[in-house]
Amino acid sequence: MIIIFLLGIALFTTGLFLKKYLGWQLIFLCLGIFFISIPFLLAAYYIWIMRTI
Repeated sequence: MIIIFLLGIALFTTGLFLKKYLGWQLIFLCLGIFFISIPFLLAAYYIWIMRTI
């Protein structure tokens, strides 16, 4: 999970530096936000599953 989180941070940071290429900047920012949120979404899903069982 930590690797996915760090990959998201790397993609997001790369997206911040791509000022000349707006399309690539948006793609990298969206992918970065998606990869950053995956561990938190999985943790929330795990907590929800544990409460319903």
